[in-house]
Amino acid sequence: MGAAGVGKTAIIQQALRRQFLEEYKETIEEQFYYNGNGYILEITDTSGSHHFPEMIRMAILEADMFVLVLSVTDWSTFDRVALIRKQICELRDNNVPIIVVGNKSDLSSNREISPEVADAVVCIDWSCRYHDVTARSYDSVCEVFTDVLNTFPELYGKHVDLSDTKVAKKRSESQANKSKRMSKLRKSISSICRKIHSLYSLETSKHSVTVSDSSIHDLDALSIM
Repeated sequence: MGAAGVGKTAIIQQALRRQFLEEYKETIEEQFYYNGNGYILEITDTSGSHHFPEMIRMAILEADMFVLVLSVTDWSTFDRVALIRKQICELRDNNVPIIVVGNKSDLSSNREISPEVADAVVCIDWSCRYHDVTARSYDSVCEVFTDVLNTFPELYGKHVDLSDTKVAKKRSESQANKSKRMSKLRKSISSICRKIHSLYSLETSKHSVTVSDSSIHDLDALSIM
């Protein structure tokens, strides 16, 4: 979770497919699955837009842990992570595992947030774990996902064996059923949002052609909802 453009999808794609996406594409919501040795890791790539607050709320209520992503080149994305963390603590509790990731560490000349400052706030003030990474590096991103997997015992019990085929069944039946219902609802909302976004983009494109012959049309300057 995090602001738009911080590299959430790029980090996931690098970890799961060893690909770095140069072209930015806005995400509404996507699901990714990693089949591990005796477990399945379900990853929800949430929207960074302010236009889908209910989808963010449902993701917070459903998730077992959170990876919050910011760009070290933009202070405002740190503020967004702080707001999301506050929302998580309000909707859940302070014991839910949260990992904060500072992406784009390779852009050192544009850096606004130093590792020392991020460590001080995230690790000391928030009592969370912090990783300084670049989505361009597979090894860098793998550190984050290794940390995620190492959190499994904290989530499912100290004696959980990650090679145990029953790891995925450690959650209570009621929690599993609730998770399934919310997942279906979230996917339905996501599908509707994609259609609305597609229709809006089409109408905006038509409008821009009618008003001007210019091929430049800044969709980011417009409100979707």
